[in-house]
Amino acid sequence: MTAEDSIPLLDENVGAFYARYGRAPGAELHDEPGLTWYATGIHDSFFNGVARASLSPESAADRIGAVATVFRARGLPWQWNIGSRPQPADLAQRLASLDPDSVIPLTGMAMSLKSLRSAPAVPVLTVEPVRDHDALSEWIRIGTSVFGMNDADAILAVEAGLGAAPDLPWQRFLARLDGAPVGTALVFLTGGTAGIYWVSSLPDVRGRGIGTALTLAALSHARKRGATLAVLQASGVGLKIYRRLGFREVSRNALVVWRDGGRTETADERG
Repeated sequence: MTAEDSIPLLDENVGAFYARYGRAPGAELHDEPGLTWYATGIHDSFFNGVARASLSPESAADRIGAVATVFRARGLPWQWNIGSRPQPADLAQRLASLDPDSVIPLTGMAMSLKSLRSAPAVPVLTVEPVRDHDALSEWIRIGTSVFGMNDADAILAVEAGLGAAPDLPWQRFLARLDGAPVGTALVFLTGGTAGIYWVSSLPDVRGRGIGTALTLAALSHARKRGATLAVLQASGVGLKIYRRLGFREVSRNALVVWRDGGRTETADERG
């Protein structure tokens, strides 16, 4: 598969991943022609926003304005996933006119799972799938701490509502170092494509191969489930790590973020 072939599969996976939050109990998913947006009510832009859009130049202004009005009226932080091939082509400029608080640049990356290798051994490190509420609580505590997310209890409720059964399209992984939880990852399947999300490790244990072990464990699970392509969106910090694993750049993407007095995000988050 060429880089060009992987781009629509990357965009499909990312859009479906964000839309997944709109299917949580108590959340909203609005899947309209050319526009999918979701709202959980959590006070963090990651959990409210536009998952995907393909708008005509003639309708874009009205439809962008309508979505922005909803989130502003509710006082919710939100984001817009622009994707690799924005429609209309000037989507980023149109969103800039709404005075976002930040634009987080991301690099779309892909690799064939045929080339997947084993993780190097890390002493006293284990990586396990998240299967029960206690492990999910630890997974949320680590992930929200690393990413600086607000309202961990509400995020736990959303993730618990989405489920942790082994046959779901998503699987979470928790790393433990000498028994203590230290890192997280999530793999999300759309057909034969495996998307990697929520990769995190606590600051005091970085540089020890934990992110690599988590990513490879998630991809190994995906390959066993029949996936043949792995995709992700990397920040500047994550690029070198993912290149070493075999990922290659295929696109330039961005998240446009609006917040109402919430935390400050950086370009090195959300990898």
